Amino acid sequence: MQINIILFLVGQLLKFLSLFMLLPGGISLLYRETDSPAFFISALITYASGWILSRIFRDGDEMMLRPKDGFALVTFSWLSVSLFGAFPYLSLIHISEPT
Repeated sequence: MQINIILFLVGQLLKFLSLFMLLPGGISLLYRETDSPAFFISALITYASGWILSRIFRDGDEMMLRPKDGFALVTFSWLSVSLFGAFPYLSLIHISEPT
């Protein structure tokens, strides 16, 4: 299994996901809601994680995936998008808690 290529592509996917996290943050700002920092901070963490994965595991021009690599890529992609996609909701719990 070519883990370098898989993690590089997961990093690219996380960077792409971070752009879509900015959309609800912008809409939250538009409606003057208090949860916009959760989306922007989550987008920043997601982009930074994707950038780090992309920088560490870049593997040059050789990007040939075998079927086994494809299955691993789909698995890691689903897991990472689910994990990072939950960050805004997890941080909303901490932001909106009454003190």
